[in-house]
Amino acid sequence: MSRSRTPFLVALVASLALLGAGCKQPSNTPSAYDSTTETNFVHGCTGQGSGTALASQDACQCAYDWLVQNVPYNSTNQQTPTTIATAGGDISQNFINLDDATFSSINSAIASNPDSVPQAVQNGMAKACAPRGWKQPQGSSSGGPTTSAPG
Repeated sequence: MSRSRTPFLVALVASLALLGAGCKQPSNTPSAYDSTTETNFVHGCTGQGSGTALASQDACQCAYDWLVQNVPYNSTNQQTPTTIATAGGDISQNFINLDDATFSSINSAIASNPDSVPQAVQNGMAKACAPRGWKQPQGSSSGGPTTSAPG
């Protein structure tokens, strides 16, 4: 290779490397409890953007805060509980026994089976968030937002 072509090839390789790095799409899937996780949860819980009101902002924020405190996000978080900043304030994690279930694994499971939320999670959110409007559907063990009128 001639000396006059070497700088050109180095620049070309460097440009292609930068272009390749610039084209890599960042993941929009959260990997921990953070503001994106919180926003996605609350928007989905309230039905924001769907045209259907599912639950109040207050009830959904309570449910999210309960999850952060009691359910590890993933196996790494399970090993190292921490304090998480949320819109509801800082929350120190103190996990309940869920037989290794995590927010990530529950979230993946409910995509194909909405009834797969562990009973301990359903009961915990219902107990903690009932005063803020969280309702457990009658005749079902599933906790969560409902569209039924208060009784």
